[in-house]
Amino acid sequence: MDLIKQIDKTGAPVEILEEAAKKGSAGVTWLKKGGGGHHLVVKTKIAARVAKNVQLGRLHELLTILAKKYFWNVFAIAIFCLFVGLAFLANGMRCLKSTAG
Repeated sequence: MDLIKQIDKTGAPVEILEEAAKKGSAGVTWLKKGGGGHHLVVKTKIAARVAKNVQLGRLHELLTILAKKYFWNVFAIAIFCLFVGLAFLANGMRCLKSTAG
């Protein structure tokens, strides 16, 4: 438990989380309840869920379903993003020309 309590004081949180897991269920329970490394546990869970969903192709399925169901909304958002991107590009080119010339 002393090792788990030092999470905020060290620069190697991943190694400490691994050590906490090796210590057994008491260390993991302490982390889940809001121990010093609780924010690391939450970030790790979120990253793992996102990676798992991407790996299983669920993100692609979601985008496909949304594109089929809300085609015109997705199309309008895509066109809007295109125009915003072109505006940024034009503004950037204008800035480059003014500084070069």
